[in-house]
Amino acid sequence: MGVVQVGLPEELASVINQQVEAGRVESTDAYLAEAIRPYAEDLNAEDEIVAEAGAGIRDAEAGRYTTISGPEDLAALEQRIVGQRDCLEIGGVRPQLLLASIDR
Repeated sequence: MGVVQVGLPEELASVINQQVEAGRVESTDAYLAEAIRPYAEDLNAEDEIVAEAGAGIRDAEAGRYTTISGPEDLAALEQRIVGQRDCLEIGGVRPQLLLASIDR
């Protein structure tokens, strides 16, 4: 287990100590580990979102996008996607495709 020294404002140290003394957490280390874990996961998720957004921007800049300006365009796109899905059948298994429902 890694060791990190952290200086905390007194009010935060007090909150942690109260939780440990009340038996809600095993130790100061356990409290901080549980508090930091979701933050670290959020940072990782943010990195993934930024990467996906970057890929989308590169696709748009390269002209790889479809403009939907009305119900007819949406229907045509849905048909194209369904056709692609049908072509993707692999080993007798067809991947599931989720389409966002748009009020027409």
